Amino acid sequence: MLQLQTLPRIFHSHLTISKFQFLNFVFCFLFSATYFLCSPFAAAAGTATIVVGWDASTGSVAGYEICYGTSSGKYDHVVDVGNNTSCSISGLVEETTYYLAVKSYDSEGNKSAYSEELVHTVESAITNNAPTVSITSPAIGASFDSGAIISFDGAASDNEDGDLTDDMVWTTELHGQIATGGSFTTLLSDGTHTITAEVTDTGGSTCSDSITITVGGGDDTTITLTATGKQNKRWYFINLDWSGATSTDVDIYRDSSYLTAKSNDGAFTDKISNDGSGGPITYQVCEAGTLTCSVAVPVNW
Repeated sequence: MLQLQTLPRIFHSHLTISKFQFLNFVFCFLFSATYFLCSPFAAAAGTATIVVGWDASTGSVAGYEICYGTSSGKYDHVVDVGNNTSCSISGLVEETTYYLAVKSYDSEGNKSAYSEELVHTVESAITNNAPTVSITSPAIGASFDSGAIISFDGAASDNEDGDLTDDMVWTTELHGQIATGGSFTTLLSDGTHTITAEVTDTGGSTCSDSITITVGGGDDTTITLTATGKQNKRWYFINLDWSGATSTDVDIYRDSSYLTAKSNDGAFTDKISNDGSGGPITYQVCEAGTLTCSVAVPVNW
């Protein structure tokens, strides 16, 4: 309990101030109906803000003054906050100790003694540095044959969080997200792909790196694939039909990821839970264990 001494000839009742507290706001400039804004003192060179508050006093109180400085009992700065019981003080210097006290005054300008002094050290601002991301493979502008299995490598780090490579998210505008982590292999449809690797640190800062590669234009593919989709309330059914594969079995890929092995009978139906997305999903059929594949075929329904 903090108390301001009363002046008997001025106040008719005892004046009490309690719960004189601090909330430290280093990064933001706080101003709302809850807090009265105190102007920073003229010599202020800092960017920190604190909020002080106290319970309303009893008696004939017209207002309060918040007094503060960097030496105990010596208050170089006085701010009249009117009849408010909180104040946001800006312009304070980080890693500096401040000494604060409150006075009350009546309608004639008579003031009470200081409240008990409160000591507060402004903390240093914590800077969240953005992470760094780099794609190390493949090279920018690399070209690949249709159906090629492409290897990707990258790395990410952050001053505060350290190694973030496992948190990398890889996307291409033609397929959306294709992988996470630092290394993976995948099949991509023919076309020009802008590959982006992105990472977000625990402070919410994001960084990304992008490259452009081309798939297609190599040896002619011997496998021809068609794909059609339909749906009901619960499932998507994608019917694949192919020709030209000569192996006993084929490998089927969905969205560049291995789905299943299948006997080379020219047909397969994929069944997916109906999540309402409506595609597109891409499929490829490859001769088992080889890079001889159909062109990636997108399916909508």
